[in-house]
Amino acid sequence: MLINWIKENKCVFAFFVFVNISVVLNVLLRTETDFYHMAVSGKWIVEHRSIQYQNDQFILDGYDTVIQQWLYCVLIYMSAQIGKVGTVIFTYLQYILFCFTSYKLLKIHNKNKAVCIMCLEVMVFIVMGYINCRPHILSLILLETQMIIVEKYRKTGKKVVLYILPFLTLCEINVHGTYWIFHFLFILPYLVPIKKLLKMDIKIVDDNMKIKPFIVPFFFMALTLFVNPYGTSMITCLFKSGNIKFLEIDELQKVDIMSGQFLLIVLLCVFALFIYRREKLKSTTFYMLLGTILMSLYAIRNFEFLIFPFVYLINNINEDGCIEGVCIGMNNMKMRVSLKIALVFLFIVVLLINFYMNMQHTIFDNTKYAVKYLQENETDMSGLKVYSDFNSGAYFLWNGVGKVYMQAKTEPYLQGVNHKKDVVTEYAYIDNFADKEGLENFLELYDFDYLYVPYNQTGLLLYLQMSSDYECVAEGNYGEVYNKYNVRSSCLFKKVH
Repeated sequence: MLINWIKENKCVFAFFVFVNISVVLNVLLRTETDFYHMAVSGKWIVEHRSIQYQNDQFILDGYDTVIQQWLYCVLIYMSAQIGKVGTVIFTYLQYILFCFTSYKLLKIHNKNKAVCIMCLEVMVFIVMGYINCRPHILSLILLETQMIIVEKYRKTGKKVVLYILPFLTLCEINVHGTYWIFHFLFILPYLVPIKKLLKMDIKIVDDNMKIKPFIVPFFFMALTLFVNPYGTSMITCLFKSGNIKFLEIDELQKVDIMSGQFLLIVLLCVFALFIYRREKLKSTTFYMLLGTILMSLYAIRNFEFLIFPFVYLINNINEDGCIEGVCIGMNNMKMRVSLKIALVFLFIVVLLINFYMNMQHTIFDNTKYAVKYLQENETDMSGLKVYSDFNSGAYFLWNGVGKVYMQAKTEPYLQGVNHKKDVVTEYAYIDNFADKEGLENFLELYDFDYLYVPYNQTGLLLYLQMSSDYECVAEGNYGEVYNKYNVRSSCLFKKVH
């Protein structure tokens, strides 16, 4: 039966194979820098058999912390016990589950398998950059499951299915704490009637549901948020991160108008306009599209949510089977040849992009030479205090360094979380604006054993190069390692690669 289906839908199957090969390349060729900070947190929890409430890995003592991915960190650490293959398997399991929930969500309104598979692979392309060891895909799985449940209620009218929703928020708050809010936001499009809201006659079909059946499930969803090791601190952590923008994290930047992400937004809008003109656009779809576009324009990280309006746009347009006609048309001879050429071209592009992204990762994860120096010159690294930048700190910790200044997670460095001071702003000041006096006060306060300084931190690097108190003990392609004269090393300079 499967073989017959493949013969009847060769082009759809070829597209399916191509996309999955691209996923394999994406996962195998890249190692997320976030892996290290999650694995370090998971290791601490497993070894101490306790939740981490104090940031023991920060240079100064007495700083509180919230690990908003604590359960996921444990899973990552456990998978890493068998090496990279373990994290790869763990990532693929999430990908397979994502494909399953995406297919089920599409299948609710599209009975044709070819349509569902083709649309599924488009969804995979949209979230390709998130198929890694981070918890984003798991959050998408939970959100898709929520939508499946709501659609199940819409079709059957059985209120009991809505009481599954609190279990999803319970998972979310412990797996990816800052994403809990999306479970509430993505229910709103099902409940708000657009014509009453706008008080005008438009060609959008109201398909909203009554609010009353959702009130009690909403109440229990809110209650489950408190079932986490950090209580209200986990819930409110989301609202304390306004100054994270100082770190200039790529995923928190706004969408570039010349980027592929912006092009997709434009295409979705054109697609929605086409459906609107055919008077098939529904209110749920409109709200999904408007909300996710606004979120995506605010920060690139939210781009992943565009899969949801895509699903609902497909559902709206395919009511008369027009997408099925596209799938059938893909199987004629001319279309097969054109598609094969397009797939070969796309495969080469995806391959080059993955190699390029892997090279970019190497630039960020450039601390290996520094770790190598410490391993060769220190008998016990667990007592070291190392200045690190945002991308390098967790790598030092993973390789045995005791304390670092900064690592690729923001929660411990927010004053609202650590209850001491705003380390994020301090880091941005040192990275961009500090004068000589400011740098001297900073170095005196933290009393680092070693400083790993990337070349892009020109102010601090220039100060250390000109200072008579510090010497360069190791130099790599992307930065230098310093310590104080006659404190730990008698080596004036050592080139390490």
